[in-house]
Amino acid sequence: MPRPPIVAVGILIGILITTAGLTSATPIADQNFSTTPPSFSGALSLAGDTTFAQSFVVGMTGLLVGADLLVFDASAGFGLGAPPASDVGVQIRTLLAGIPTDTVLAAGLIPAAMLSADPQNQFTHVNFATGVAVIPGEVLALTITGIADGWFGQVGSQATYQGGEAFARAHTGSPWQPYSIIDPGGRPGDFLFRTYVDPVPVPEPSTLLLIGTTCALLRKRHVWRRPTQPPRAG
Repeated sequence: MPRPPIVAVGILIGILITTAGLTSATPIADQNFSTTPPSFSGALSLAGDTTFAQSFVVGMTGLLVGADLLVFDASAGFGLGAPPASDVGVQIRTLLAGIPTDTVLAAGLIPAAMLSADPQNQFTHVNFATGVAVIPGEVLALTITGIADGWFGQVGSQATYQGGEAFARAHTGSPWQPYSIIDPGGRPGDFLFRTYVDPVPVPEPSTLLLIGTTCALLRKRHVWRRPTQPPRAG
């Protein structure tokens, strides 16, 4: 019987490996500091060069794919004639020595149309265009940029999130400052947020079937290649 081509089997395995589909589980709320009502709020400047940040510690392995923020339209606080609030740019950034950096790992957008002056403690969700691979214990920062956009938080004894703290940067290029330095009383602060992690993807059932079929083909190939024992001399 002709020997089956080894190359063909190798190509088949390669195709199965490279085209195997992956299915993602439903994203799970990982970090959650959403205690309401809030006790403080911050508003991004009309110049659009202010940035707020909240550092946090990742709690599970997977892809960081989204977040909830208690954001609002803060334009009324700037008086008559102030421009309307802009879309809220939301980013995931790295930290260096506990301070947010300019390195953006992922970004998303909250349309201005979704903002209200009083969100009634209702968080707004944002999905990131690309997920960030994360592991437990990793420290990152959730940041927002925009014009006249606000973010609610907790201050003092109510700022109880243990995995990070709130920061603000007044202008592009200015140093980041923890809220405890900005607050007149030196109190700590935390912005209100939730992060969502998609657990590590697992193979789809159809992929497992393809892998099983490949194993069967390999076994059959092994049988085909079994050498024939030469007849013994009588």
